[in-house]
Amino acid sequence: MPARFRDFFLVTFGTGALVTVVALLNNLRIASLSPRYFAVYHPDFFPISEPWQAAVGNALLAVGAPALAWGILLYACGCQGPAPALRVPTILAGVVLVVVLAVSAGWGLGAKTVAMGWKPYPDFFYPVEGTGLIQAETVQLTNFIVGVGGAAVWLGFIMVYRGQKTPAAEASGAVD
Repeated sequence: MPARFRDFFLVTFGTGALVTVVALLNNLRIASLSPRYFAVYHPDFFPISEPWQAAVGNALLAVGAPALAWGILLYACGCQGPAPALRVPTILAGVVLVVVLAVSAGWGLGAKTVAMGWKPYPDFFYPVEGTGLIQAETVQLTNFIVGVGGAAVWLGFIMVYRGQKTPAAEASGAVD
């Protein structure tokens, strides 16, 4: 298999697998804290009634495809074009960093909502009251916001870094 194909599969499916597994574990933890969460806040994608099954289904549907798309974008920004390609471990290290930040921020803010009885987001994000539901929704919203923001920042960093390494940029003296 050519190196480009290998790198494409490693970045795309590595990103997809990492993000989906973390989302799955995150959703299973949320289902254990608040069994009603997936019934209240998520549509029924599958004819199932068990909270853990809903957690698995939502993780696969809601996260799997966007994670694969992010992997494709990471490969395109990190490995294609005239600039030297980033190494696959470097790209995936950024993915790990974004995932760790998103999960840490989500659970940290979720714990604060329980400890202080505080809702960090407007009330329309919390249509149903209950400590477990409020904590679960806070965790999910924060994971999404930090995850998407972190993904965009990592992609932007890769594009700027690689833009400075192109032959045209080096010829113009823009790079030391």
